[in-house]
Amino acid sequence: MTTISKAVLLKALEAAVKRADKKASTSNYAQGKAYELKVLADIVTELRVNHGYLVSCTPKASTHLTFGGSPCKPNGAHHDHIQVQRGSEDYELWISVQFTTLSYALGGGGAAPVCSDLHELDIGLYQSPLGSNYPSYNEVVFAASCKAGTWHKVQAREALGLRRELGVLTDAAGSLAAWFEPYVPTHPASPLALYSRDLNALKYSGSLASLGLYIRHHP
Repeated sequence: MTTISKAVLLKALEAAVKRADKKASTSNYAQGKAYELKVLADIVTELRVNHGYLVSCTPKASTHLTFGGSPCKPNGAHHDHIQVQRGSEDYELWISVQFTTLSYALGGGGAAPVCSDLHELDIGLYQSPLGSNYPSYNEVVFAASCKAGTWHKVQAREALGLRRELGVLTDAAGSLAAWFEPYVPTHPASPLALYSRDLNALKYSGSLASLGLYIRHHP
């Protein structure tokens, strides 16, 4: 299958959004997936246009992109991902991939992970290559949670739990994703973004940023 460049990739993402949008009026699930794809398209544009990364994808099908629709491993045989490169930097963007948590690592990480050892990222940027196993929290470069519906405070509490499983709170350090946020007060210094369609989400942005959780309004 031919690798496609940024321009073709964005068109394919737009087509995927339109397909999901057609179902969104009757399906909260489709609405959420459409929103994830819109945020993903913006992230791809930000990386390529504003920061000079090369982005590409080698799709599994010639007519459409196939992303993970539910919590999964980085299954390259069934799901598409986006390659992100600049100089020696080499990353992979995935949708719905689960990672093994900090608490799993602190517990020894010897046994096969169970449900409590895994958390899903709506959008994740990971060190490449991932392989086919669940990536570890310390392979996450940038993480995003996407909320398409009405803002509720519980979403912030949920995201703080995710933030805790991605690293330890520390003094601010140089970010692994400086294109998004230059300094992050966690180790590893991977920023976690909470994208919300509801403008009310921004009421929580100031204090949560001090913990490495960044609220973004994305209509």
